Amino acid sequence: MGKSKRPLLVSFKHAIAGFKEAFEKEKNVRIQLFFGLVAIILGIGFRITFVEWTILLLVISMVITSELFNTALERTLDLIDSNPNGTIKIAKDVAAGAVIFTAVIALIIGLLIFLPRLIHLLVI
Repeated sequence: MGKSKRPLLVSFKHAIAGFKEAFEKEKNVRIQLFFGLVAIILGIGFRITFVEWTILLLVISMVITSELFNTALERTLDLIDSNPNGTIKIAKDVAAGAVIFTAVIALIIGLLIFLPRLIHLLVI
């Protein structure tokens, strides 16, 4: 396998441009980032443990990453056929399903981390 001739900083520039494009054009990316930020604010407010931070940041990154992959796949498939046939529709639906699955698991983990603290806050 040959080495890439592209300088590392150029690769980072392209990656940042891709993230910016997804953020600007994809509502779901902004929604996922918003909920990730809410979770981070809750983590700071409730002073969660190191292990909880690790898990929280991992699931936030998984949701956003799955959303970015979904966006990339949808755009690629739209180049193939902008009027999706059965196979393209299934591929897009499966990718969207992966995002929902990841988001639901992240929500459950968020509830496991924050719900006991919220209940304790309301009881006192």
